[in-house]
This record gives sequence, structure tokens and C-alpha cells, in this order.
Amino acid sequence: MIRGCVRRCVGLDGGRRPGSGRAAWLVVAMALMVAGAAATAWAEDTTAKAPMDVSAPETTGRDVNETEMKKNDEVAVEGEVLTVTGTLESKASGVSIMDNRMLRHLSGGNGDLNELLLVLPDIQPDDSWRSAKTAGEILPVNISISGGKAYQNNFSVDGISNNSLLDPGSERHQVVNDVPGHPQEIFLDSDLVEEVAVYDSNVPARFGDFSGGVVDAKTVKAGIKPKGKLYYRTTRSQWTHFFQWEEEEAEDEDDVSTAPPSSDDDVDEDPRFEKHIYGGSLSMPLGDTLGVLGSVNEVRSTISKRHFKGWKDEKRHLRNIMTKLSWDPDYLNAFELSLFHSPYEEERFLSDIKNSDYTIKGGGDRIQGRWNRGLGFGALEVTGAFRKSVNEREAPKDYRQWAATASKPWGADANSKYSKEGGYGDISKTQESFTTRADLSEVSFNGWGGRHTLSTGIAYDLTKGTFDRKETSMIYTDPVTSDTVISPGNSYDCDDNQQYFSMRKVYDADDSSAVVNALSLYGQDEMVCGRVTLRPGLRVAANDFMDNLDLAPRMSASWDSFGDGGTVFTSGFNRYHSATFITYKLREAKKPYRTEVRKPYQDMVFSGSDPSGTLGGFWWPVSDAGNNVETFSSLKTPYADEFQVGVDQRVGGGTLGYKYVRRKGRNQFARTYGAVQPDGLKYYTMTNDGFYDHESHRVAWGRRFGAHSLNLNMTYQDTDASNGSYDSEVDDDRVWYGDEVTYKAELPRSTFNKPWMANATAIVSLPARMTLTTIARYRGSYTKVENTGNTREVPDDQAQINPLTGEKVSEDLPVYAERDRSSSVVVDCKLRWKLPLWGQSVFTSTLEVNNLFNKKVLADGKNYELGRQFWLGGEVSF
Repeated sequence: MIRGCVRRCVGLDGGRRPGSGRAAWLVVAMALMVAGAAATAWAEDTTAKAPMDVSAPETTGRDVNETEMKKNDEVAVEGEVLTVTGTLESKASGVSIMDNRMLRHLSGGNGDLNELLLVLPDIQPDDSWRSAKTAGEILPVNISISGGKAYQNNFSVDGISNNSLLDPGSERHQVVNDVPGHPQEIFLDSDLVEEVAVYDSNVPARFGDFSGGVVDAKTVKAGIKPKGKLYYRTTRSQWTHFFQWEEEEAEDEDDVSTAPPSSDDDVDEDPRFEKHIYGGSLSMPLGDTLGVLGSVNEVRSTISKRHFKGWKDEKRHLRNIMTKLSWDPDYLNAFELSLFHSPYEEERFLSDIKNSDYTIKGGGDRIQGRWNRGLGFGALEVTGAFRKSVNEREAPKDYRQWAATASKPWGADANSKYSKEGGYGDISKTQESFTTRADLSEVSFNGWGGRHTLSTGIAYDLTKGTFDRKETSMIYTDPVTSDTVISPGNSYDCDDNQQYFSMRKVYDADDSSAVVNALSLYGQDEMVCGRVTLRPGLRVAANDFMDNLDLAPRMSASWDSFGDGGTVFTSGFNRYHSATFITYKLREAKKPYRTEVRKPYQDMVFSGSDPSGTLGGFWWPVSDAGNNVETFSSLKTPYADEFQVGVDQRVGGGTLGYKYVRRKGRNQFARTYGAVQPDGLKYYTMTNDGFYDHESHRVAWGRRFGAHSLNLNMTYQDTDASNGSYDSEVDDDRVWYGDEVTYKAELPRSTFNKPWMANATAIVSLPARMTLTTIARYRGSYTKVENTGNTREVPDDQAQINPLTGEKVSEDLPVYAERDRSSSVVVDCKLRWKLPLWGQSVFTSTLEVNNLFNKKVLADGKNYELGRQFWLGGEVSF
């Protein structure tokens, strides 16, 4: 009884009865009081035994000396030991910066960097973030910056690209001839990041290959002083409250017909999962000038899913291993050598399909080095790297969709008329890249009316992509039941006296490769003329795939109106070119599938093929070969033109900033459909007819109160795009939308489309080495296009043709319609408590409560975001 009362109080009662906000406050208050009392007692008892090495600033009160806060993680203020909260700056000029301390306070969830960036303005997560149907997933969330799609960002680690060019936006697992990818090659642990800079506008000319934003992460330096740590964090479904769709909720819809449908993706019962995150790091100086760092991070998840009439486990595993060597032989030179090993693996199965276990592999490896040289007239940085990443699938070779009969009965357990088995075969895609670049910066001189600081650089990238299907795979469909048919010596595609397959799609063994050479160079001048600063720049890029010479002018200006930094106006005009995905070139060489059919001959069918189509009972080809994308090589490079204007104003002890950004994306990849062909399909070619338009207004204010900090921001954005998502750009499914049959690619944008977003981030340093981080996220109401669950028949003039009979196919297509989403406010809290152990050793315990007030927020379809969720963790640092 007591256990049940506690579970209901904190909202862990299976998701059917929402926990109350009062209960949540009670739980948190009790946790704070108990932890505070214990922390105070321990602190008083241990401070005398093992005092922390902190320096008390000369100032008194809450105005902690900034120098002391930069030197130490903790400072003494009025006799209390307070934890420094770190730095978060978001300026109207276009860059937001977070240091390692701030990232540690924000860190939570799966620990990926992308999730921590969501506290910044004009950054939106994918709709799957925190959805119940993805509760057990561990990959970094996809993010949109300044209206761009998730794969249009540029991620870099220590100046080297971390962008995957192998279907970076594809998340579809059940695709026969492809493998899901991710925008990033490796998934960096946020704890290894010393500082991250996010550019959402006025991006310097040094950066290219994007039309969204730039995320530039710098990893921690190795071996400055001896230190290390071990840590562990965990959560599970039993610590998570889930909401379920109730049919009466459809009554709240303006039009009941637009209520979301039931689908395989719906969470119709509470998910079951466990997540474990653990690892350690060690940093050691090897003398006065040499240091080494080693780090291992493991993220594991087990997800239980329905399979026929029982449950079956899927697994996710991400490993991050980093080794770094830093050598500073003198004050002019600094060398770094880093090795990254970041494999990712998923163990999955196809629901209600027998013998369908398959494995997805991703991630990659890289070795990179950097040399920084101080010159008499500037600074030189030379970097180089070799990278390899993979997208692979290991699966059963063939898929067979039998009719559910007495000899093939398992489909009945899934309430299906088909008994399905098998998979889609093995596929391997790889990306290997060699990168080298040299950057010269801080070249300063006086002249031409002001003080100039020049920077310039050149970069070369060689990228090789491969696609490999080692074995031919078959997709068997259209079973025909017959009590007389037989297939001598063949039981693979015929069940004697029961049924046989009359159609199959053949995906031949295939391999292709593509090599792209890319060269880019840039120049930029930051000119200070009194209170005015101008930053003109130009970036020039070319590659041997698109055969385009891309010129990207960059121009920004600022005016310090009073000369004291109190009021600074900024403006900019810029052009950004998107990256060239090597997957496009691989698709040019990929073989299309073949369709084959057969009919019995004297009640016999055979497993062999007859290309001529004259032998009865054998497989013979029909005309509808699979679609193959037309050539990309003649296309122009997609680009975005940007206009920005803003102001930063000191007010209330902090900086208040306003910024307006307008982006016009042109020459975006889209497709044009030809006339209806005899097989009833429209074939497409890729074009530059796509576009997107983005406008945003952003207001941000931030301030540090001694060892505490508060950051607020609000964004209004409006984005209109011709292509809603990466998948839709290569998806040829047809749907009803309004009164027309259209392709899903032509539907309005379905994600990253929330107009109003706001964030409040407060980090409070409490006595006894405790820190409370609170993040409140506001999402305004918006409209989303979704599948209604209804279907409509296709008109005769748009019907497809059955290749076997030549007759028109009667087809019902799903109906899509607009559906409203209400506004919401979700509050997350994180409590950290540091307990000194011995010497410099510290134990840190963490309690995270996501969605503190158990807010019910609809994600997509009939799936809700997670309710209140608890994470527990501990760390020993030394």
C-alpha cells in the first residue's frame, strides 16, 4: 500500500493517473531538505579534515571576483563555499558561447551536446525529442538552427568537420535498399567539450558547407594538471510517467475526422526501457610541456517491445573513446594529437515478423592533429585529419510475406492475414575523408582609416563514399493459395499444396563508390574605425562533383554608439552554401530493383528465372523497374542569403539583445514529376526548384549574480519550405491533402515549425556545495500536418497499373490534414551536491527531474512527450 501511494504521488503509476504538481513540489522539497541537511552535516564534518583549495576574494557580498571564478570551480563568499556556474553568452551579433562549467550544470538526459544547445534562441529539436515512442533511444537529438534542416548544420570538433555526408537526414529503418544515417559522424560526449560556440547568423568566412548554423566544439586540453573521474547515471521506465491517448480526447478536436490515427508507431501501452551511462577519464601532465588525456564513455539502453503475443528486447549501445596528447614546447608553439573511437550499434527486429532480427551500425573513428604557431605578425594554425564513418545493416537476406495458413500460422498471432518472415539483407555504406587546412589570423596593422585585423585560410577535403550490397535480396509478396501447386525440390518460395508467391522484387548484389575533391579558401578583414567595426569577407569553394564555383560574400558591421560597449548595434548581409552530400553521387550509380512475376505451369512453379518469359512456372521480368534518381552533377549548389540586424544593450546588470534574421534559401534540391507513365507512376528528376524562407525575431537577456546566473530568451520564427524533410525529398509515397492527390514530398513542413519558443535557465549555487539548475521551456501553439487515419480512393485517371494483369489498381491513399497543437510550459530541474572526500577528491551526486510538473504535451500522432522522469547519478573526481 505504501509503495503504491508513493508511486501515485510521484507519477509512476503506469501513466493512467497524472501525478499532481503539489506532489511534485513535495518530492523536490523533501529531497532538497534531506540533501541539504546531509550536505551541511558532511561539509561541517569534512571541511576540517579535507579543506577545499579555494581562495576567498577580497570583495564581500555576492559580487564574487571574476578572476577567482575563472581560476576555481568553487569560491568562498561570506564564509560559504559556492560552485561557479560558468558562462553562457548569446549576442545579437550571431554567436552564443558556453564553457565547460556551464555545460556541466546543463548536462542531463543522454549527455549529448545537441540537447544542451536547446536553451539557446532559435534552436528547435525534432518532434521525436522526449516522445514516449523514442524514450529508450540514445542518439543525439536532431536540431534546427535559424530555420535550417537538421542536416544543413555544420558540426566541427577542434576545427575539423564532424558532418556525415551519407544520408545524414534519413531515419528510416525499414527501407529495403538503404540504411539510416545521422548528421554527425561521431557523437562527442559533452563532458569532453571545453567550449562550444554556436553561430546562428553573421557566420565568419572561415566556416562553410551549411545553410542552417555552425556548432564549433573545442575539446578539453590534456594534462594541464593531474585529475580524473569515474561516473554513472541511470533512468528507466519505472521512474518515468507516461501519458496514453484516450479516445474521448478526439472530442476536443475541431474536426473529429482529423484526429490522429492508430499506427505501428503509436505507444498504446507504457514503454519499457533502461538506460545506463558510465565511464571515466584521466588527464596527466608528462612533464612541464607534455600532457595526455584518456576518456571512455558508454551509453547503453535496453528497450522491450511487443512481438507477437510477448515482449522482446532491443538494445542500443554507444561508446566514446578519446585519447589526446598536448605538447607546448615553448610559448610560440602548441601541438595536439587526438584519436576518437565512437562506434554505435542497434539490435532491432521487425515487429510481428518472424526471424527478423537485424543490426544497425554507425559512428566512426578519426585521428586529427593541430599545430598552433605564434608569429611576429599573427598566428598560424595548421590542422589535418583522417576520418572514417559507417552506416551498416546486418539482416536476413530475403523477406517473405506468406499468407497466414495452417502451415504458416504465426500471422494470426499478430491479427494479420499474412505471416511474414525475414529481412532486407546486408548493406554497408562508408565515408572516408582526409582533411587538411591552414588558417592565418590576427594579422593586424593600422591604415586606410582604421585598425585592421586580417584572417585568411585554405582547406582541402578528399572524401570517398561506398555502397555495398554483397548478396542479392528478394522481397516476396502476393502469395496465392492453392491446394494443388507444388515446386519440386523447392520449399523456399512455395509451400506445396498450400501457397506460392506470384511476385517478387529483386535487389541485385551491388557496389558503387564515389570520390569528391573539394577546395575552399577565404579572406576576412575586421576593421575598427572609431566606434564602428566592419567585417567584410569572402569564401570561395569548389568541388569536382557539382562542378560549381561557389562565391559566398560575408559582411557584418557593428556600431558602439557610446564607445563603452553599453549599446552596440549590429547588422549583416551574408551568403551560405550547403554541403554536397556524397550520397547523391552514390545514388547515381545504384542499380534499381527488378520486379518478377510467375504463374503455375501444370500446377508447378520453379525457383529459377526466365528472362525471355517463355517458360511457364518460372520467374520472368516485368516492365516496372525501380525508380532511379536522375543525375545530380548538373545541379547548382543550394545556398541561403541572410539579412540580420540587432542591438545589445546593457540593462539590469546584464545584456539585453534583440535580433532580426531573414534567410532566403534558394536552389534547394527538390524534384519535378513527369507525366503519368503506363505503369501508373510518375518518375522524378532532382532539380534546384526547392526553396525555404525563414524569418525570426529573438530577444535574449542574461546576467551573472556572483556565483549564480540567469538567462532568458524568446524567439518568434516563421519558416516556409518547399520540401518538409530530407526523407520526403526522396520519398515517392502518394497521399491525399485537401482535395488533391499529392506526393508526401510536397506536403508543408511537418517538423521544426514551432513559431513561438522561449527558455529560462537559472543556475543557483546553494550553501554546502549544492547547485540547482532549473530550465523552463515554453512552446507556443502551432499547426502540424499529420495523417488523419482516414483514406480516400484514387481517381481512375491517377490509378496505378498492375504489371501482371495490365488492369488499373483500386487504391485508397491516406488523408493528411492540418492539426492544432496547444501551447505548453515544461520545467526541468537538476540538483548537484558535492561532498569532499580526501585531498582533492570529491563525490558529486545528481538528481534530475525532467518535466517536473508532469505536463501533458502531445508530440505526434497519438504519442505524448514523457511525463515526469527521474535520473540519478554519482561521480567521483580526483
